[in-house]
Amino acid sequence: MFKPQLVTLQRGALRLEPLSDADIPALVALAEVNREELLYMSGTQRLDWYRSALADLREQRALPFVIRLGDELVGTTRFADFMNTLPACEIGWTWLDHNQHGSGLNTSIKYLMLKHAFENWGMVRVQLKTAASNLRSQRAIEKLGAVREGLLRNHRRLADGRLDDTVLYSVTDLEWPALREVLEAGFGA
Repeated sequence: MFKPQLVTLQRGALRLEPLSDADIPALVALAEVNREELLYMSGTQRLDWYRSALADLREQRALPFVIRLGDELVGTTRFADFMNTLPACEIGWTWLDHNQHGSGLNTSIKYLMLKHAFENWGMVRVQLKTAASNLRSQRAIEKLGAVREGLLRNHRRLADGRLDDTVLYSVTDLEWPALREVLEAGFGA
């Protein structure tokens, strides 16, 4: 069974650090400030959402990160749903402070995560999912170059209780080298 090891991913001032108990109060407070932006994610304002992520981390079922830009905490993301037989995983549960929307930060985060998944873990597939009604998230995933694979109908319940579909995307190991070049060219790397 694939068991992710703790790792910090960094590019310039951006750091993805493994979630710790000490991060939870600040994440809950930041999520509360961003409540309207987080309609598509249930539980981000609750302590138990993060405690569950920590339990998954301890059991090596997921690798949740806090996202820092310099010393500022700006959100969270994670690797999860490891599929040992392929091997594959999912990147998701990502949310950023609304002040970071449109800044290119999400692209840098996903670049670091995709690079680690393919180049360090040897994944053959990385999937990403989002609520069908979350058009901003769909655009961000498509901007990365991920391939839209389909729609999972009535697959999630939003924070306001409504049912929504889920859009499924992926990047494969065969696509990664070309995608990496495009992303790095966009960074001017």
